[in-house]
Amino acid sequence: MGEVIKLPMGESDQLIWRSNESGIFSVKGAYKALIKDTLIAPELLWTQIWKAPIHERSKFFIWKVARDLLPCGKRLSSIFPTNMRCIFCEDEEDSIIHLFLKCPLARKCWFSTQWGIRSDCLNLNNPKELVLWLLSKSPGQVSPPDNDLFTQVAVSLCFTLWNARNACFHEGILASPEVILCKALTEVQEWRISCSKSISETTDLPLNLSLPSQASVRAFTDAAVRGSSAFTATIILDSEGQILGAATFKFQVSSPLEAEAHGLLSALDFCASSGWTEPISNACTMDTLVGINETRGIGVKN
Repeated sequence: MGEVIKLPMGESDQLIWRSNESGIFSVKGAYKALIKDTLIAPELLWTQIWKAPIHERSKFFIWKVARDLLPCGKRLSSIFPTNMRCIFCEDEEDSIIHLFLKCPLARKCWFSTQWGIRSDCLNLNNPKELVLWLLSKSPGQVSPPDNDLFTQVAVSLCFTLWNARNACFHEGILASPEVILCKALTEVQEWRISCSKSISETTDLPLNLSLPSQASVRAFTDAAVRGSSAFTATIILDSEGQILGAATFKFQVSSPLEAEAHGLLSALDFCASSGWTEPISNACTMDTLVGINETRGIGVKN
């Protein structure tokens, strides 16, 4: 035993907090360690959302999509009894994936974009995967220079589809794919213009919404009346049927005829402000057209 070499005791043992790289315990570190298994998505996704080149309102919207917080389908039925079928087609169960990708109305909107996207062919199984695709740098059907534009249009389209669903659910107003897509594209263009330092920087936006200074265009307008409120929508097409722009308006009216008149007046004002002096209208009656034509001094063809 006497030949056994005695080793020095060294330093005393120290307690360390293994969940922190520094080994030092903190309340913040303990909280992160406690909730790390309950997080439904990696922090990278939230960073992508907040840094995305989209409107702040749209960021909050897709954050709610990724967290599966939108009140629809099973989530909505858990709050109060409701029909769980799609409000638009009534063919499938109401869900985020169906509403934004699989519903015939949504599919028409996606295919009508400049990328001709077949949303029904996308293999996305949950809201988180949908958001990752919306923010993807290479979504597969978009060329590299269009990455930011694709994200802006795609997110705006989802947001517009959600608002259209709510309008149909609460007010019984069913919007067409053309109106939905036009509104989404218009919001993107308005946001890009607001972010630009000058109007000249926005003339080359590849949104198929560039407005000619002098042109004969076709204006489609319609009105829906609910109580004393009227909602009108206008779509502007060029001679080749390409969508140039869209707008929606709300008025207080006393009759459907008054709503139609307001809708046509709004369409004419929209055309005049865009430089279209000879709009061809597809709305209302000839008496209404003639009366408005005489008072506004704008050439209107029916």
